[in-house]
Amino acid sequence: MTTAPTARQNAVGTAHTRVEGRDKVTGAARYAGEIPFADLAHGWLVLSTVTRGRIRSIDTADVLAMPGVVAVLHHGNAPRVETGYVGLLGVPDPTATVFQHDRVPYAGWPVALVVAETSEQAREAAEALVVHYEQEPHDVDFTGEHPDAYAIDSHMPAVIEKGDLEAELAASAVVVDAEYTTPEEHHTMMEPHAATARWDGGRLELVDSNQGTFWVASELAQMFSLDPSAVRVRSEHVGGGFGSKGIRAHQVAAVMAATELQRPVRVVMTRR
Repeated sequence: MTTAPTARQNAVGTAHTRVEGRDKVTGAARYAGEIPFADLAHGWLVLSTVTRGRIRSIDTADVLAMPGVVAVLHHGNAPRVETGYVGLLGVPDPTATVFQHDRVPYAGWPVALVVAETSEQAREAAEALVVHYEQEPHDVDFTGEHPDAYAIDSHMPAVIEKGDLEAELAASAVVVDAEYTTPEEHHTMMEPHAATARWDGGRLELVDSNQGTFWVASELAQMFSLDPSAVRVRSEHVGGGFGSKGIRAHQVAAVMAATELQRPVRVVMTRR
């Protein structure tokens, strides 16, 4: 007796047209950083230049006087968020709760957000912002013999055990020995991380590039103490995610700035 092939068997090895393929290759697809908003302001993240320490002070006066600059958010004036929220992996993500303290846990930590009328003005002002640090010693030795090393309890095992490959192959009823090759791929995203936050009648709207709108909306609702029904996250297209486009500093910073300024604010990360 023979059975008809399943839909999955029919799909293997056959070409399929991507639903959004034509829009992407012709430029009709709109990515998160391209969607227009009225009265849009642009934010640019200022990253720490020290690896570990504290922020002693931030010289904002000269930057606020630069053309187009409307605000500088930092740990001293940014809205407070809930730092004990439950993230995707069941624990809070401290890298997303920016501007809540003066600590610098690693090089490149966001220490401020400069908001201006254009992205060029925001970037120029962000690069001009002077931040004074109190540096502390840092330790980046990553070895199993490190005195503070421990096995983390997470969704991926920290301790891996290897079996006896040769013995298992010898005991196997069937062994398939074949070599497969794949073409070289370079996973450079078509768009960087980008988000625009806007308040509309008490509801938070976020136009974002992410891999899970429910994930991002849920965590933003928890962080900003909002009812989940009051948060709408829209992601029309995602130009590459690779496991990193979840809740990140740029979305949180955009929501903070939109809250303070009561106007749409867009934050786009550099590819770097």
